[in-house]
Amino acid sequence: MYISLGTRPDITFALSALSTYSCDLYTVHQTAVSRVLQYLKQTKTMGLHFKSHGAVPTLMGFTDADWAGDSRNRCSIGAFVFLLGGPVSWQ
Repeated sequence: MYISLGTRPDITFALSALSTYSCDLYTVHQTAVSRVLQYLKQTKTMGLHFKSHGAVPTLMGFTDADWAGDSRNRCSIGAFVFLLGGPVSWQ
């Protein structure tokens, strides 16, 4: 989770979905974890580059939530991103 929250936001959804099965891992979940690790290995030289399009960066925030969308345990999922020319905080 540290990698997805701190440096690789592109894998956040996959790791969030897989983490719900961390206590009850089946072969299909192990395969998915293996694919995420393989993706990280193949894209370790790639990065995200953000440019500011204005002279003065403006702080903007966006959020989204899924209220009890998981039919198995009725857990809610929420996310946010704050931008200041580029993303400065996300979850």
